[in-house]
Amino acid sequence: QGATTAGAASVTATYNAAMPSIASNLPQKTGYTFNGYFDAASGGTQYYKADGTSAKNWDKTAATTLYAQWKCVTPSITAQPQSATYKQGTEATPLSVTATAEGANMSYKWQKSTNNSNWNDISGETTNTYKPSTSDAGTTYYRVIVTNAAADCQTQATSNVATIVVNACYDAVNVVK
Repeated sequence: QGATTAGAASVTATYNAAMPSIASNLPQKTGYTFNGYFDAASGGTQYYKADGTSAKNWDKTAATTLYAQWKCVTPSITAQPQSATYKQGTEATPLSVTATAEGANMSYKWQKSTNNSNWNDISGETTNTYKPSTSDAGTTYYRVIVTNAAADCQTQATSNVATIVVNACYDAVNVVK
């Protein structure tokens, strides 16, 4: 679920008054954005906003546990894989993607297609780079799916498509009559 650092251990609230600010002591959880404190683990009434300020006046007459609620961070792709053209059998420059998701561990899944419509995972390609093959002439489309790998998150972003064209390489032949 990711590492969590606790926020304020306790606060003293006054009945029918705004909640005291905890802005300087917010909880953090790897791969997530703090969404506020609520009186239920899911749903419920919000008492603190994401910035640690009061969302509602305290209206409980007894001590109550407030629960941190979280929102998954969706990866943002900041550098896309680039299209290129190669001669058959030459070495291709690796395709690469740069993605960010504050505090998140990310996973990568490269895919290819011959028609830019039906996509197949490329077995074993799980890093932010992939070197396409140039052994066969033709056009192949590539993309990568970047996932926030937090256990219960799994938010994704898909890169732009990179088109790799491999031109057939013919040897020059002299024809003598």
